[in-house]
Amino acid sequence: MRKSIFEILKTQEINIPIEVIKIEKLLRTKVLSSTLEQLINNNFSDWPYRGSYISLTELTHSFGIPNYYTCESLNNFSPYQKLNVYDMFNFFEIICNMLLFISNYSNYELSGRGLHHNANIISENIQHILEQYGYKTIVQDDKVYIVKISEEATAVAENYEDIAEDVIEYNRFSLQGNLKRKRELLYNLSNKFEEIRPNLNANCQSELTNDIGTILNGLNIRHNNKNSEYAGSLSEKEQEKWYDRAYDALLLALMQNRYLDYKKDIKNLRVTLKNN
Repeated sequence: MRKSIFEILKTQEINIPIEVIKIEKLLRTKVLSSTLEQLINNNFSDWPYRGSYISLTELTHSFGIPNYYTCESLNNFSPYQKLNVYDMFNFFEIICNMLLFISNYSNYELSGRGLHHNANIISENIQHILEQYGYKTIVQDDKVYIVKISEEATAVAENYEDIAEDVIEYNRFSLQGNLKRKRELLYNLSNKFEEIRPNLNANCQSELTNDIGTILNGLNIRHNNKNSEYAGSLSEKEQEKWYDRAYDALLLALMQNRYLDYKKDIKNLRVTLKNN
């Protein structure tokens, strides 16, 4: 059976080199007398997070993104073939931050199909690709981060403001493989867990709390001064898998605790509905 063009578009495979090159071209497409890349580079020194970098090209190159001008002049785009998902996500995060940065400049707001139009296409392409991988962008403290799409994490962050940043940070794609930071974040979340643990235990959730306690103690997440022979025998991949399980379990406990907070209201609602 032949597919419609919309079915084909919906199942479009992601070609990492091509998607990165598309964005590179849009950055360098001239509108009137300027390009997005020129606008970014002309104001790059004002970006407060630039470190010692002086241009977008230098910044992207430090993350392993090939020089598009060089590849184009040599008609050799093979360096782009080496890019993986992690490289692409790093590139996307850089570009999203640059688009947010230059949105404060008036000459970015060109009317019609100007630089703003090209920026919108770039942003839409990035969002579309991220969604295919289960990710999205968020803005925190004037910075753009790529995070895993998680309704549970969003719900917990909205209901527990004091640990919201830790909950969201754990889901950042750039945190993959960073066991030290993941452990620190889990330790912070475990402190919140201890606050709500009595309430959970008092409402028949002791199995959940005991399971979480087993992971936190067995993997030495909560007790930084202890050494576990089992934890020490795990590979980094296995350790990260358990860290992620601990994170998921902690989110479940926090959501369950919030449900218990308004369970009494639901009981009263049931009585009211029955009497009407």
